[in-house]
Amino acid sequence: MKMNYMQLMIKVKAMGYDTCPMGSFDKTQFVEAFNVPARYAPVMLITIGLATKPGYPSNRLALDQFTVSNSF
Repeated sequence: MKMNYMQLMIKVKAMGYDTCPMGSFDKTQFVEAFNVPARYAPVMLITIGLATKPGYPSNRLALDQFTVSNSF
């Protein structure tokens, strides 16, 4: 079963945990520290755990503020 990053993060959230993607890290140090085989190329890390406080609320617009349905 192949799972992409977002699916993993959604599944983990459904299990009651929080996640945070990290794209900026020292790949060479990571490979050395965790003895990652040469055939793998780390592109992103995802932390998984329980938040100590709630996250920030979303600033996204409501769908009806930028879509048109069935007319103009």
